[in-house]
Amino acid sequence: MKRRYATNPAILWPLLAAFFMLHATQSLAATYYISPSGSNVLGNGTNQNPYYTLTYAFSKGGGHTYILKDGQYNYEGSTITNPPSGSTTSPTIIQAEHDGKAVIDGAGARSGIDIRQAGTHHIVIEGLRLQNSGEGPAVSIQSPDGTSLTNQINNITIRRTGAFGSAVNTNNNVWSLARIRDSLFEEVWGWGAGRYVLSVYGGTKVTVRRAVLRWDRWDGLDYKPGDPKFNMSLYNTYDSLLENVILLDGTTATGGGDRGGILLAGNSNGDTAPYTGSSNNVILGMISLNNVGNGLASESGGAVNNNNRFENVVSWGNVYAITVPRKSSNTTLNHVTLGGGSYGTYFGGGGNQVTNVSLKNSLIQNNSNSGINGSVTSDYNNVYSNNPNYNGASPGAHDSSIQPGLKYLLRAETGTPNKGAASDGGDIGATIIKRYQNGTLTNENLWPFPNEARIKADLCANESRGFCGKASLTHYIWEFLGNPLPAEYANGGGTSDTIPPASPKGLTLTIQ
Repeated sequence: MKRRYATNPAILWPLLAAFFMLHATQSLAATYYISPSGSNVLGNGTNQNPYYTLTYAFSKGGGHTYILKDGQYNYEGSTITNPPSGSTTSPTIIQAEHDGKAVIDGAGARSGIDIRQAGTHHIVIEGLRLQNSGEGPAVSIQSPDGTSLTNQINNITIRRTGAFGSAVNTNNNVWSLARIRDSLFEEVWGWGAGRYVLSVYGGTKVTVRRAVLRWDRWDGLDYKPGDPKFNMSLYNTYDSLLENVILLDGTTATGGGDRGGILLAGNSNGDTAPYTGSSNNVILGMISLNNVGNGLASESGGAVNNNNRFENVVSWGNVYAITVPRKSSNTTLNHVTLGGGSYGTYFGGGGNQVTNVSLKNSLIQNNSNSGINGSVTSDYNNVYSNNPNYNGASPGAHDSSIQPGLKYLLRAETGTPNKGAASDGGDIGATIIKRYQNGTLTNENLWPFPNEARIKADLCANESRGFCGKASLTHYIWEFLGNPLPAEYANGGGTSDTIPPASPKGLTLTIQ
């Protein structure tokens, strides 16, 4: 006996329609090519017959792949300006045919990447070089002021891309990321002129991973020359994640003002940001090396910066390794190495609304002035060869002052006092050997640093200072204390991640 199945058309037809629409959308995703020798009139977007401008190619819509052939894109319509949004399953992809060979040149008047339409989402950009943006940012991804959190630009991914800044006098950065959320910037680098090399302003759940940033100049004559200027800033930003970011070789500055590696900042700036402080941010495996000024800094002129965590971080060769002068609470420093400068730390104390600072399992060494300066809960730290070791602070119950036998900034050697001496059974000081991914330490080697040949070619084309005088970025960092690069890190190296970005784990979105 055959069974008969009753169907309800009111249910069946909407399901069938959704099914066919989904598969039709997926099947319509296409690949288009763009070239400086292409044509919008005679071209059809194929590899053999490419279009001339991205502006024209973008008329094909979102969810497609747009491939830039090798060459200089220095003409109207050749920048990445307000590309069409993709989707979770079919993002809009814009990529170089060969990494580093497609150069978007703003001709002194345009940003190489310029995304400013609120709500733009699911864009992936890979393998480019950006330059010559005049007094504007090389990369500008900014929702309009006052955009609600839900309607901010979101799910933007940029990988394997370098940007050179030329904003000497205006209040612009090399990478300007403002009022965006749920986005990833992985294996990117920046150098040149700008107030900050990479600034996240009013951001939420922004991840910056394996970036290299070098601040070269900002005079600020058309703005405020005495304002802060750093390699990187998180300003009025919440719930964001920095992993294996390198900030190095910042030069001297004109006009005064604080400068250095990274600044976590806050201020009450009206509807330009959804927050007035920077809180719930996590910094893992960062290296702030040889910068003029502060290696790491956290302060606010608005709401108190709260619950920011630094772990496995090196700040070396800066004036202050870390400074937390005002309006910061619940700052956690765990497994950090702070030294080679004038001051290991400065904590402003309760009178400056600096409360509940924790410094643990860390090495503070060879600071010509104080090692630990200011009110802090200190424990399991090795505080050695500073002048003095403590100023306005007291040693923790398990603190020590022992010659650490430090050969490399990135690890403790077997048989030395810091090896295995931390409260968690790990090493005192930072260990930066493996890659972080979404807040988790992986087993994938960080060294040799990915894309370092491209990074050196870009940052050292017209510069010889700092790491440009070494064989590679890896050699520079590992050999900073005068010892040769360990053989196990001299060869090999990983490749870029190919999995889609995930939101950072363990972070909580807080809307004020």
